[in-house]
Amino acid sequence: MIITVNGKDYELSTKLGTGKKIEEKFKVPLVQLFGKLGDALSSELTDIIAIAAGKAGDSGFMQEIDDNWDYSDLYNTV
Repeated sequence: MIITVNGKDYELSTKLGTGKKIEEKFKVPLVQLFGKLGDALSSELTDIIAIAAGKAGDSGFMQEIDDNWDYSDLYNTV
């Protein structure tokens, strides 16, 4: 999946390795995590996207999302 943030395209990985990184971050199985997305904070949703984009820990990428997206963009992407 390709997302666009502030005119820049990023490819989100859906490979098993990405799922494992998300599980490690949140300390919960991926299936359980996705079952509770309605309870997730916006910062947690942004973390999931950053991990999938290979931008975990990249504060510039996180700020671009914060400055250019709304909550529906965030939730729909996750």
